[in-house]
Amino acid sequence: MTQVDVASLQARARRARDQSSREKHQLLARAWGAQQGDSLDKILQKISLAREQLQSSAVAAADQGKDEVTLLRMSFQPVDLRHLLQEELHASQQRTPDPYPKLRSLGPPSFRHIEGWLQQDLKVKEWQQCPLPWLVELESWIPKHAKASRFTRWALGRPKLPEALTQLFQECKDRKLQPRFEPYQHREDRGIALVVRWKP
Repeated sequence: MTQVDVASLQARARRARDQSSREKHQLLARAWGAQQGDSLDKILQKISLAREQLQSSAVAAADQGKDEVTLLRMSFQPVDLRHLLQEELHASQQRTPDPYPKLRSLGPPSFRHIEGWLQQDLKVKEWQQCPLPWLVELESWIPKHAKASRFTRWALGRPKLPEALTQLFQECKDRKLQPRFEPYQHREDRGIALVVRWKP
């Protein structure tokens, strides 16, 4: 009877685990990067539209006797990472070379398997994530900024926002409007709104 080479088996198992771990990290990076890009593109389109309609939106609100108008709503729209990883694994089947041969050899993963990958291998605790980290930072910055004294507000700075949003905010200031960011919630939708005000 041939003797089993235990050391060889241990080495093979380590290599398989290492490859599997690399593929899981690559899977998350690709899926999440693509989602962030798509989400940013959608927000930039909304910012561009808000910029085009700045004048008409303010005039229409003033004609209704209002002193302010919500110019832009930016939704958190959290994404389920389990769905995202499942979709990326499925969509990559026809790619050459296969970016995930080890994971694919395990068969189609269930949600329970993917949750295990996220929790144990990728150290992700929340399945629902907002793909726009600067929007999450802006949400936590708003109450801090509101509570800070005028003297200490400058020290808080502001989260780094997309250039188009910074330009829109500045354009509102240049037009003597009073722009501000504020949280909003409408039914299931949550996010940050850019509101402009013209009341003295």
